[in-house]
Amino acid sequence: MTILWKVRLFFVILNLVMDVSLTKRRNVILIILVVACIAMSIVDGVIQPGYWIKSMSKWVFFVVIPLLFLKNTIQIKELFHLSLNELKQSLFLGLGVYALIMVAYLVASLWFDFSTIGPLLDEQVNVNATNFLFVSTYIALVNSGIEEFFFRGVGYQGLKQTMNPKVAGWISSVLFSLYHVAIMIGWFHISIFTLILISLIVAGWLFIYLNRKGSTFFHSWFVHMFANLAINTIGWIILL
Repeated sequence: MTILWKVRLFFVILNLVMDVSLTKRRNVILIILVVACIAMSIVDGVIQPGYWIKSMSKWVFFVVIPLLFLKNTIQIKELFHLSLNELKQSLFLGLGVYALIMVAYLVASLWFDFSTIGPLLDEQVNVNATNFLFVSTYIALVNSGIEEFFFRGVGYQGLKQTMNPKVAGWISSVLFSLYHVAIMIGWFHISIFTLILISLIVAGWLFIYLNRKGSTFFHSWFVHMFANLAINTIGWIILL
């Protein structure tokens, strides 16, 4: 066998090994994403423990397990890279998102009755006027970061290294949407439910776009904060 053929054979074998490695990494990430979303949907919608038990469960499924199983699979340190210039843009965009959500709520409230959501928040999520301020602050500042780490960090940044970035984006955004609407089944008219489902998919793509220049999730985190602040504001209005 000539040296040229040995070199070619070496690269063929190397490509095969890399393909197997990428497939394995992709499958591990996909399994963690799907299992964690299903597990948290069961905790939120079926078991329905107290809010802080739900929060600890989310820490386990969305942060601890991915860090344990993916520390050698994705570049965890890169997920925490922060650019101050892009951060300013994200903050301004976050304010715009807050205003947009509030306007959408005010318009939708002209046709739909949201007053029934208050009792559902207390019954299914254990959130009421007594603990709402504390819970809403945690959701806006901490919970948004957990979700961005999981869906845009692990979900998108991890998957795009093993597959077509557009496919990775769809998987991340659809799972992000389905996870959130699973607990809302029965809360709204089907038209509102569908609108929320589509809006969350669009939001998932927006968050991905914000992180497009790097491998971080920080820029989308800040916009996510403002989106949660808007939703919390609406929740407070409903509970009043």
